[in-house]
Amino acid sequence: GEWKDHLEFVAQTLGKTAEAKQLLEEYNRQIEQFKTAIGDQLAQFQVSLVNGGGNAAFLRSDVKDSFAGTILSDAGLQRPPAQNIKGLDIEINLETIPQLEGDAIFITLVSDDKGDQVWKRLQRHPLWSQLKAVKQDRVYLVDYSTWRGINILAAYGVIDDLFKYLVEK
Repeated sequence: GEWKDHLEFVAQTLGKTAEAKQLLEEYNRQIEQFKTAIGDQLAQFQVSLVNGGGNAAFLRSDVKDSFAGTILSDAGLQRPPAQNIKGLDIEINLETIPQLEGDAIFITLVSDDKGDQVWKRLQRHPLWSQLKAVKQDRVYLVDYSTWRGINILAAYGVIDDLFKYLVEK
């Protein structure tokens, strides 16, 4: 969640503070464009973040202080109650799938067999099919390296996905 501070630290170290300032200004401009484009939905719209595969026992959900969590917060998007907490992520198991409830669910999967296995197991579980976003076909598989990228280019990519799936759909 401290990716902006890291960008500024690296820029200062390299003597590129003006460039970092421009990059963050562009980020803020894109965030404001998103807020304008999504309009009135913003106040009630809840977005859930899910990560699967790799070393995780099953799933993890990014919360407020994660990289993607900070971008969603900047964009004014609400989080489901279980994810609206301080920290980086929480563990989700089969019994706690209802904690993923939201108007839209963004899923990142490690691009290996474990990611595929987690996705298939999740889709087969009866609690998954009961989620509002699943019923309304608002579940979006997004790029793992972008949504967990922790840098300005990845932040731009997350905003692009927010436009693609929440505004342009």
